[in-house]
Amino acid sequence: MPIPTLDTMDSRGSPDPVYAQVDALVRDGTLAPEQADRVYSRLRETSTGASLIPGEVPGGRRRWTLPLRAGGAAAVLGAGVLLGALGVAWGLAQQATFNWYAFLVVLVGAVALCVVAAVCALMGSDREHRGWVASVVLAAGIFALALAFAVVLRQQDWSAYVVGALMLVAGIAAYAWLRGSALTVVVVLGGLLVVGQVISDVTSVSTNSALGPGIGILCYGVVVAAAGWWLPSRNVTAMLGGIIALAGVFLVLLVVGVVAVASGLNQQSPGRNSALSSDSSPVEVNGDVWTALILGLLVCLGFAVLYAVTDFVGYLVLGFGGAALLVLFALAALRTDSRLWLAVIAAVVGGLAVAAGVGSELLRPGEGARRAVPSSAPGPYPGPHGGYAPPPPPPAGAPDPPP
Repeated sequence: MPIPTLDTMDSRGSPDPVYAQVDALVRDGTLAPEQADRVYSRLRETSTGASLIPGEVPGGRRRWTLPLRAGGAAAVLGAGVLLGALGVAWGLAQQATFNWYAFLVVLVGAVALCVVAAVCALMGSDREHRGWVASVVLAAGIFALALAFAVVLRQQDWSAYVVGALMLVAGIAAYAWLRGSALTVVVVLGGLLVVGQVISDVTSVSTNSALGPGIGILCYGVVVAAAGWWLPSRNVTAMLGGIIALAGVFLVLLVVGVVAVASGLNQQSPGRNSALSSDSSPVEVNGDVWTALILGLLVCLGFAVLYAVTDFVGYLVLGFGGAALLVLFALAALRTDSRLWLAVIAAVVGGLAVAAGVGSELLRPGEGARRAVPSSAPGPYPGPHGGYAPPPPPPAGAPDPPP
């Protein structure tokens, strides 16, 4: 493995990221120096080190300059502010009397966002940086265009299909161009709009049961996570799919909870009729709750598995929050007098899981952990042909080094 030279360094004088990664494999004993030489040379034949891991330097820092990052942050925040303002204009345009001024504000803002995104993607200074900035701005522009179409088609029952299809097609085309993870959000939400309308047309979220629509939304979330796993933005799509799946579960629990409250109010006021009253028996309601709870906990378990596989902590955050809220909402929605005992059982199960996880940390310290070279580690030592070699032996008669 050669010593870092000018041709193995980036524009700031640091070793390129590929060299740093291969060097780490040599230091921890995964690769022999000769193997590392061959791997690094082969990679250098096909591409420069800096382009293999774009935007990264050793230590995980971005190579983009401060002015470039500041400009990108300003563009993204500005797009968010503009999209929020267009949402207000969209609400005003939705009034009974058509408001042309509000509609023009939405339309002009949407077109402006799309044009600015195209200019940024084609003319920005740094190809990778301008790509992700343009993808965020373009995603906001597609959302704004969807709002404009929603205003025009507000009187039509099939408007959700058209708006959702617009977001799907435009999002997929934009993603094929820019490969920005923000555009996958457009595609996923467009598909959710279409799927939600299909579920609404086929089933109904009634006071008797919301289990069917909830499972439909959950299945869509799982499909999104599975389909997006093959994309570079797999973490974004998996988290979106998981959030949608949990939303389907919470829909069931929310409807059941509202019905339970309404039923209690009706029992206190016998002469009062309510559209939220439920004729479902406690057994049927509890069955929906238990089904939703089990499916939701399986989704949370999936988040935990994804964290273990990818080391992306965002999955674990969603799994923790989802599990806590699921148990809280589910036990609150059950029609039973044994709620406290169920809470105790859930607490014991959770405590056992915590004890098992902590026990694995205590009983097997260091096993499976990331191996790292301490900062005081010697080397590298120049060997034959510029490769690595073991440190030179101590001179004769020198005392043994400390362990």
